[in-house]
Amino acid sequence: MQNYGIELRGIAFDTMLESYILNSVAGRHDMDSLSDRWLKHKTITFEDIAGKGKNQLTFNQIALEEAGRYAAEDADVTLQLHLKMWPELQQHKGPLNVFENIEMPLVPVLSRVERNGVKIDPAVLHKHSEEITLRLAELEKKAHDIAGEAFNLSSTKQLQTILFEKQGIKPLKKTPGGAPSTSEEVLEELALDYPLPKVILEYRGLAKLKSTYTDKLPLMINPKTGRVHTSYHQAVTATGRLSSTDPNLQNIPVRNEEGRRIRQAFIAPEDYLIVSADYSQIELRIMAHLSRDKGLLTAFAEGKDIHRANGGGSLWLAAG
Repeated sequence: MQNYGIELRGIAFDTMLESYILNSVAGRHDMDSLSDRWLKHKTITFEDIAGKGKNQLTFNQIALEEAGRYAAEDADVTLQLHLKMWPELQQHKGPLNVFENIEMPLVPVLSRVERNGVKIDPAVLHKHSEEITLRLAELEKKAHDIAGEAFNLSSTKQLQTILFEKQGIKPLKKTPGGAPSTSEEVLEELALDYPLPKVILEYRGLAKLKSTYTDKLPLMINPKTGRVHTSYHQAVTATGRLSSTDPNLQNIPVRNEEGRRIRQAFIAPEDYLIVSADYSQIELRIMAHLSRDKGLLTAFAEGKDIHRANGGGSLWLAAG
């Protein structure tokens, strides 16, 4: 709405966040799921009025009567959900504090971050993609040499045949369908004793980086802003951490050279800098603030090693 000059002010409640704070692991927190869970009411979905697939209508193509019924139900169900969840949330001081003083104030902040987006240098990604392509070709040849024949490294069935039939490697796990598993976990264990699984793992990792980031990110640059705009989600992870999609900018590897090179493509606008900062023991600091635990507060105030102090307190270990 902000893209069309409509600025929302005074957002007081969010049913998705209310549900999330009440029970973060209860499942999905979208309106349709909450309506089914709390109101026992099946909502009109967008697909119900717009259809599916390539022939799906846009909202402005839908008959006014149907569009109005759909929009009115959204507003009504949202209010009914709030009237159900809000009294329950008010009964719990701790969760209510998190909702009012952490989650709700974060909504406009994330909105601003999403709209600002991030600048990306596509030339950096293009060059990196070309280098990954060459490395993938080298790994493919190496895998073929080890196997003694050519095969499709991306084919699970062909890989099963090569590893467990022709190479004679004993399967460690089976898939639900009964076939030998070639999951990352299995290959990592096999790579300790056999060369081919190690090559396959490197190939898969690079292929994923190429398809997910070096090739895809340049296509996601908004032509109007020249930036990539991810979507952040507050009500997905059970731990309270944010998640992001379209694209997922929180999953770019940081512990290997390939991932670090992808991160180099993220650049600051002219006359600006990107500052990288990390909180020190942020989870424990937040816990100390919210719980007002005297031991934690004292340890932080005195600059003690909080993990040692916490361990000594909870496990009765002697410090020193």
